[in-house]
Amino acid sequence: MSVSSRKDPDRTLVLMRHAKSAWPPGVTDSQRPLNDRGRRDAPVAGRWIASTVGIPDLIICSPAIRTRETADLVVSTWQQPSHIVYEDRVYEAHWTELAAIVTGLPDEARTVLLIGHNPGLEDFVASWPDSADDKASQILADKFPTSSIAVVDVMGTWRDPQAIRLREIAIPRG
Repeated sequence: MSVSSRKDPDRTLVLMRHAKSAWPPGVTDSQRPLNDRGRRDAPVAGRWIASTVGIPDLIICSPAIRTRETADLVVSTWQQPSHIVYEDRVYEAHWTELAAIVTGLPDEARTVLLIGHNPGLEDFVASWPDSADDKASQILADKFPTSSIAVVDVMGTWRDPQAIRLREIAIPRG
């Protein structure tokens, strides 16, 4: 019997792109709602998150309507309430702004879900290419579609990560 030398992560960051949205005429980008597919995919993503990483301690979410609806549908699949913070900086954020948000997370939050938008979210996920497994690298080489989820292991604190590893990417569909 061998013992793995890999230590469990101190923290887990779950990055999710909002579910598929509609493009109704005359509606501003921030007010776009989810479409039917998005309303089907978001609960599947919620169940995947719960079964794979557990219920997050904290959710950081863009204030756009499509991300709010995604968060509500994800959380609706869990048997417990979750603390959601709507953060203006997530909307249209460059990946470096998302990184700044993550380094400012509270230490007591061990698992955090961040729900945002492309291209910033995809670029943030791609900032750890050397740590990704082959399947994750292949997905990133193609694109990070709506409802995509990246699970990132963090050793150390949010403020001072000692190691960051892209563990997995999933694209739950309903």
